[in-house]
Amino acid sequence: MSSVQHDNLIRTYSTCANGHKIYIVMPLMNAGSLNQILSYKFPQGIRDVSVIATLMRYSLEGLKCLNKNNLFHRDIKAGNILLSTDGSVKLGDFGVAACIKPDAKKNSFVGSLNWMAPEVIAREDYDYKV
Repeated sequence: MSSVQHDNLIRTYSTCANGHKIYIVMPLMNAGSLNQILSYKFPQGIRDVSVIATLMRYSLEGLKCLNKNNLFHRDIKAGNILLSTDGSVKLGDFGVAACIKPDAKKNSFVGSLNWMAPEVIAREDYDYKV
């Protein structure tokens, strides 16, 4: 993962372990996650279509980069879309990301249940499209 760099993917500067805890040094995304913003500022949802389109565009640009490099995230959700007050939007949390060869399939049950694709829940073979 660290070899793939894109403006819409969170970078990892360093990692270290202390006992059973792992620490990841990455850029500060001082606006928090999209999930936090929705919960606290927009509990009824964002109604401005241009804001939604911008968030989607940047998130999809990050996904496009991952897919181009035969990687897929497998846990896309509002909590893993990180925002900064300078307008940056980055995908984070690559803990269950996987490398997949073109035309290959996966069948592991990973991700966040409420956000999983039906193929994953049904334990069917799937590819990056999920």
